[in-house]
Amino acid sequence: MKTRLIALIAFTAVVAAACSTGLSEQRALTGAAPAGPGGTSVEIPNREDRPQQPGRPALGENARPYVETLELSIEDIQAFWTTKMPKVFGQEFEPIPNDKIFAYSQNNPPPACGTGQQPSADDLVGNAFYCSEGGFIAFDDENLFPKLYKNFGSYAVAMVLAHEWGHAVQDQMGISGGNVPTVYLEQQADCFAGAWTKWVDDGDSPNLSLSPGSLDAALGGMLEFRDEPGTNPNDPAAHGSGFDRVRAFRDGFTKGLQACVDYETTPPEVLQLPFTQEEYSTGGNMEFSKLVDSLVPDFDAWMKAAFPSFKPLSKVEGFDPDTDKVTCGDTTLSAGDADGKVFYCASDNSIRFDGPWMAELNADSGDFATGLLLGMHYGVALQAQQGADDAKITSEESIEQRACLVGAYSGSLVADRVEPDPNSTRELSISGGDLDEALSALIQFTSADEKGASGSSLAFDRIEAFQNGVFEGVDACGF
Repeated sequence: MKTRLIALIAFTAVVAAACSTGLSEQRALTGAAPAGPGGTSVEIPNREDRPQQPGRPALGENARPYVETLELSIEDIQAFWTTKMPKVFGQEFEPIPNDKIFAYSQNNPPPACGTGQQPSADDLVGNAFYCSEGGFIAFDDENLFPKLYKNFGSYAVAMVLAHEWGHAVQDQMGISGGNVPTVYLEQQADCFAGAWTKWVDDGDSPNLSLSPGSLDAALGGMLEFRDEPGTNPNDPAAHGSGFDRVRAFRDGFTKGLQACVDYETTPPEVLQLPFTQEEYSTGGNMEFSKLVDSLVPDFDAWMKAAFPSFKPLSKVEGFDPDTDKVTCGDTTLSAGDADGKVFYCASDNSIRFDGPWMAELNADSGDFATGLLLGMHYGVALQAQQGADDAKITSEESIEQRACLVGAYSGSLVADRVEPDPNSTRELSISGGDLDEALSALIQFTSADEKGASGSSLAFDRIEAFQNGVFEGVDACGF
């Protein structure tokens, strides 16, 4: 009998994440796509094929590498709302005049916003905002946008603009301020940005088109600029956790603009969990050895309750590839093959992992990143026990099914945190930031060569599956 050792390479080797995608600008003469910081995420059609727009805004003195994309994105977003706003809101959109779009720097600050207390110079650093009293949009073109471009590519810059234009739309429609919690306004703006992105992805933009990895860049940027883990969602400055912001963006992208409009009457569920006093001291993270000791029995019990026929694992344990002999049935892994691996061994129904590598990942990316990897391999065990062969288990459909499974497990932890059962004996709990760590891991462990052929990407689809599991439970996973 052939030994079955199933190691999910895409989920066990750290590879370039969303920051591997940038923005390419297709030149009319060469047709080439000069690389941004590591790849492409939006393509600009040949110049003679684009409608020319008069009077572009002045975007600062420095020639940034993303400046053309920034200019075209502004044109594009204005055109999007000019087309869409009458249809969804029954009101004409008033474009933001070019002289009210400010790219600011330390030596070239934006104008004052109204007559109240003005933001300090420190507050302006790394920021972008819409000023309702002045009717203008401003963004830090000295720190914020160069950082976004370097880490996530030019599409992330465009997405920030789409978010701020969303606030302008809210202002024009009279749905900003008042009694609406800030976190819902911010998520609606994220949803609007998702709807605009879908418009581009559908080919409706005369200026831009998405290329592989664009959505990963968007999600990576949102996770980077989330609220700090543990932030109370009722905080007047709250924008949302990475999990909540990504879900709002996905709503706009997958469900359309009407879903964003519906936030006014049916606000999205916010899963931004405040820290307990203990979590403030730990940052909401456990040491890896303690995580394994707590997570394994908890996942075992949850799996048995969700799938009564599930055969409990014989063991979940680590190894050191430099000193331990790593085997699965009659297969022995070399130190190189075992390095950075997590795998399910069907021969003895166990999960094995590179302990030093997982401990380092836990310290760098958070305990729910390592928890996600272990949970995904519980999913492998379940699929194998249900008769799936190796080809089926390594298929994208099965990977998304496992992401959904871990999402459903995570949702059970969220439910216990939000509405504690006084009779529960469950010792493990979820903390603020854990769901963000899971999404980051799904992006991180989707390798660059797995990106789809269009603007869509596998990480985006896996995150959708994970979030469906969180909200809908294991029934959404199709086991």
